[in-house]
Amino acid sequence: MDTYFYNFVQAFPDCERLAQKYGLERCLAACKDLCDDLDSNSDELFGTDDECLHSITREAVAKFGARNMYAAFLYLSGNVEAAELHLQAHRFIAEGAMLSITEILKRQN
Repeated sequence: MDTYFYNFVQAFPDCERLAQKYGLERCLAACKDLCDDLDSNSDELFGTDDECLHSITREAVAKFGARNMYAAFLYLSGNVEAAELHLQAHRFIAEGAMLSITEILKRQN
């Protein structure tokens, strides 16, 4: 099982717990905002007082990654196709970044 799918599966218990505490729709919105904020290199979200967002951020940083958690929330909401597409995009981006890093390291040696 590849790392991306493993982290996605491991995120389920914590995502279910957060969804029970804050509501699934709120968790989906907060986690999507976190992913979008990470993509934009903005610190705008981290100044908010949203307890749900802070809980998701702690779990994402400590364990699974925001994108894996967002895919898990999508799956929990019944949007399986979007969860699969999100995981595929996450894997594509991560593998592309690793290839870029490898090329940079090769050029330095």
